[in-house]
Amino acid sequence: MKKHNNVSEKKQFKINLIKYGAIALAIVIVFVAVIAVLKNWENNSKTPDSVVAPHVSHNIKTYNGKEYSLKKNVDIYLMMGLDEMSGNIVTDDDALNNNQEADFLMLFILDNNASTITALHINRDTMVNMDKFGVDGSVVERPYQQIALAHTYGKDRADGCKNTVNAAKELLGNIDIEGYVSVPMDAVGEINDILGGIEVDVLQDLTYADAKLVKGQTVRLQGSQALTYVRTRYGLDDSSNKARMERQRQYVENLFDVFYSSVKNDDTIIDKLINSNTVNNMEARYSGSLDNLARKLMEYEFCGIYSIDGKYETPVNDKDKINMEFYPFEESIDEVLVSILYDPVDNHKE
Repeated sequence: MKKHNNVSEKKQFKINLIKYGAIALAIVIVFVAVIAVLKNWENNSKTPDSVVAPHVSHNIKTYNGKEYSLKKNVDIYLMMGLDEMSGNIVTDDDALNNNQEADFLMLFILDNNASTITALHINRDTMVNMDKFGVDGSVVERPYQQIALAHTYGKDRADGCKNTVNAAKELLGNIDIEGYVSVPMDAVGEINDILGGIEVDVLQDLTYADAKLVKGQTVRLQGSQALTYVRTRYGLDDSSNKARMERQRQYVENLFDVFYSSVKNDDTIIDKLINSNTVNNMEARYSGSLDNLARKLMEYEFCGIYSIDGKYETPVNDKDKINMEFYPFEESIDEVLVSILYDPVDNHKE
């Protein structure tokens, strides 16, 4: 298990929700992990009962000889970044031709007792069983594939999202996942620019894709350059998804810092997010009160990003192409779950 750079001090501030109406949620978006308060979204969104039904299989977990109890007051949301631009998103009428993979997957865990947010970055190449549907919507197969492919199965984009949620639940011991958000990949550049650009110390030589992205240089990413930084994988010395995930985590954590400071100092940021192409092209489901969720996202302390250890295998498929397959270590899954979702039994609070 890895836990990555905690975001510095606790960020406690409130946005005047009354000023923006009786609204809504914020979205912590995939590649961009952006939080947006959406005006009137609650009235126009689909009903919460379409969220994947929560079910928890293990309230007590034994790890390293000790018993741990599942936290009682935790909400979990899955954020997905699709590998398509908004203009190429498959419509519901053409869902059988859906090839949109969930290229970025991150769980956000809201601990309502501790008032914290913790994230779990899921490797898109993680091998897991998933449902594959026939034209009538019934499950015809349960292939063992990269979790990113779960989004390509279903009669529409919402089905693809729910199928991805179910695959994530299966990977993580059937934990509750209250809702999800998915956005196209051009959301990265748009949100990046609304916030005035995100500064990074370039972790990997990306001059193959952008001459300014020199390893070790400090760069304020602008426009499509932000997408290049978080998305580029092939053509590099290290083309593994592991290396790309390091850049994505760095970008997400820096974006959180910039978002919080921007919203406090610039009253126009929220309106820009509300009217963004990203918000117009998102797919989302939630449970509970959106204004309550928005308040939590604004006030809770962000405690950093975890990831699961595992090993890569690169078998050659029937088309003579190399598959990138990530096999998570079961002990690492248990360690992560105990760290973010469980309390020692002696310390558990009802």
